[in-house]
Amino acid sequence: MSRRSGVYLLQLPGYSVAPFIASCDEHTQGGGWTVVLRRQDGSVDFYLYWQDFKHGIGNAHGEFFIGLDKLHALTNNGDQELLVIMENSEGVHKYAKYDYFAIGDEMSNYKLTTLGMYSGDAGDSLRRHEGMSFSTRDRDVDALPGDNCAVAYTGGWWYEKCHNRQVYY
Repeated sequence: MSRRSGVYLLQLPGYSVAPFIASCDEHTQGGGWTVVLRRQDGSVDFYLYWQDFKHGIGNAHGEFFIGLDKLHALTNNGDQELLVIMENSEGVHKYAKYDYFAIGDEMSNYKLTTLGMYSGDAGDSLRRHEGMSFSTRDRDVDALPGDNCAVAYTGGWWYEKCHNRQVYY
């Protein structure tokens, strides 16, 4: 039986008894990937609030984010890898792969707790965010007091700091 990419119902012990919808990729780098974030055409607004990121954004057939609660459950249910695929406007693909990836629970503000060894050709730009909590426009928990990186960059993320800001100490 061949495996096919597509939208499936997944069930995670410790998350809920009911399954949830997820997109699965069975083609990229040998398959077996659960897609947790897809941005492709800007059709979904990601400048949203804590509760939106907690539960998920968009839908698994298009642009979406699986949700921080589900991502925590996924990354704390056995060892997980993270594969980031990027494509520019000319169709050139680059990737960053981490051999281990986990985030904390809501009590930790979904802290990016672990990134394993990096490989790829996109650069290890996620590394600087390791240990950071997830920030949104209405919950500023980034590492830069007084400046909300989620507002500056119009989206939730594990911000180490707002790199385009001038800050004087």
